[in-house]
Order: sequence, then C-alpha cells, then structure tokens
Amino acid sequence: MFLRDVRRVGVVTLWAVAATLLNFLAGILLARVLGPGDRGLVAVVVSAAGLVAVFSALGTNVAVRAQLPRSDEINLRGFWAVTLLLSAGLALPLLVVVGMASGVLVDERLGEVGWLAAFTACGLGAFLWFQVKEALAAVGLIARGAVINAAGSLAFLALVGLLAGKSHLTAGAAVLAYAASTVLQFGAALVPLAPTVRGTRARGTRALLRSGPVYLGYHCGQDVVFRLDRDLLGVLSSPAR
Repeated sequence: MFLRDVRRVGVVTLWAVAATLLNFLAGILLARVLGPGDRGLVAVVVSAAGLVAVFSALGTNVAVRAQLPRSDEINLRGFWAVTLLLSAGLALPLLVVVGMASGVLVDERLGEVGWLAAFTACGLGAFLWFQVKEALAAVGLIARGAVINAAGSLAFLALVGLLAGKSHLTAGAAVLAYAASTVLQFGAALVPLAPTVRGTRARGTRALLRSGPVYLGYHCGQDVVFRLDRDLLGVLSSPAR
C-alpha cells in the first residue's frame, strides 16, 4: 500500500515536471518569435482568463474533490449540472475583464472583436479544464489528470511550433492555441469520467453551490501564486532588448 502510494506520487510528479518543461519551451518559443511586448500580452490574457475561470467556478471544483469521496449527497452528474450552469454565465465576467484591460491599461487591441472572442474562448477552455481536472482527482484518477495536463502542454507547444514554422504565429494565434489545448484536455478527461455518470441522476447541485465558496479562497491563493511564478518564468525566458 505504502509503496503503491509512493509510486503514484512519483508518477504524478514526473508528469508535472514534464508539463512544466513543455510550458517553459513554449514560453521560450513565444518570446523569441513574438518579442517581449506580445509575449507579455499573451501572458496577461491567459493569466487573466484563467483567474476569471477560477473565480467563476465559485469553488465548486475544489468542493467536489473534497466531498465526493466521502459523501453520498453529491455525485458527478450533479457536478456537471453545476458546471454547465456556471459556464453559461462565464462570458459576462470575461467580457468585463477584457473591457477593463483594453486601452491604456494593457493593450488597445483587446477591445477588438477578434481579441474578445479569443479571450472568451481562452477563459471558457480554462474553466472546463479546471472543472474536469478536479473531477478526475475526486474519483481517484489523479495520475490520469497529470498525464492529460502534460499532453495539453505538449499540444500547446506543438501548435505554437506549427504556427511559428508557417510564419503565422501572432499573439492572438497563441491565445487561441492555448484555448485549443485546454479544450483538448477537457475532451480527453471526459473519456475516463463518462462511465462514472452513466445511469445516474444529478445529486448535490445545491450542496456544491453552498459549500464551494468555502473552498474558493484557498484555491484562488494557490492559483495566483502559481500564475505569478509561471509568468515570472516567462519573463526570464524573454530575449533581452
């Protein structure tokens, strides 16, 4: 039992290191091709969209991970009902944030229709991936989640490399590539989760919405620190000018 747990932790750690390395390589490629200005814009857009997604989940993703293994009052079908409900209202906070960031605050291009669509797609993709990643952890598929996370990082690096090779890599294209990688992660995670919801009725939607905000502060604190560390890494990998 102990050795199995140690092996599982080792596997998860290795895949997490692999994902970090792949993100680091993608950051270097973006910095070299886009330059510090557009590379910084991509980092701001991805981080801002991700943070909006974290807050918009209202802590329900962390709540399902904490409560599902030890409670019969909630199930994953109820969690999916909550996820669909929250995703329907996600566009509004995303548009508010990107509207505030457009102009002198960050970049006037963010007010353009194409950037609004890219920011919304990025936030929705991140939201869906955050939700399904915690669902994997809730049913004991943490290692599977780590593999899918690394696969998403590889997909992002591959898309960025493909766009760079064809001279089509722009800041907007990089954001859409990130959104596509999160959607791929979401789709891949649904495959092992599908059997856990088949033939069940939704339970615990209200319980998740009530308890979610209790977990929100801790989760947001972790996510903010992670994103600051990641963006600092991106800055350090940018070329000096």
